[in-house]
Formats: sequence, structure tokens, C-alpha cells
Amino acid sequence: MTDPRSQALAYRIWAYAQPREWDVTIAEVAEALGEPMPAVRAVSAKRGWSQRMRRAVPKAGTIHHRSGLILGITLGDENEWA
Repeated sequence: MTDPRSQALAYRIWAYAQPREWDVTIAEVAEALGEPMPAVRAVSAKRGWSQRMRRAVPKAGTIHHRSGLILGITLGDENEWA
């Protein structure tokens, strides 16, 4: 059974994303609802909504760690690390 908080968050996610035809990212939903991104991601995944949402595309030159962590380094910053 799903807890009431998750059910309420699921409704809020649906109410935000559905009128926008799911053309939103998890980050956009989390920001709009004032909820932590991991909570929005977990509820969306459990409901199967993650597949409907738009994927966030990182800026050109963003470096990703193999764990999926996006590092705050862009091309040209590497000289500052030397």
C-alpha cells in the first residue's frame, strides 16, 4: 500500500504534468512543486510516468561521472584545475 504522502505527491505531479502533455522534466516538476527531485523521480518511476516525461539534456561540454553525476565543469574550466 502506498503511503498518503506519496499518493498526494503523485496527484500533484499528475496535476502539473498532464495539462502540459507530460512535456516536462523531473527537475522542472520538482522545482514547480517545491519537492525534492529524488522524491519526484521515485513517485514518477513507480507510476510509470518517467517514460512520458521529457529527458533533461545537459549543456554542451558538461562532464558526467560514470555514476551519472553531472559535474559542474564545462569546457575551458580544465585550465583552472591545473
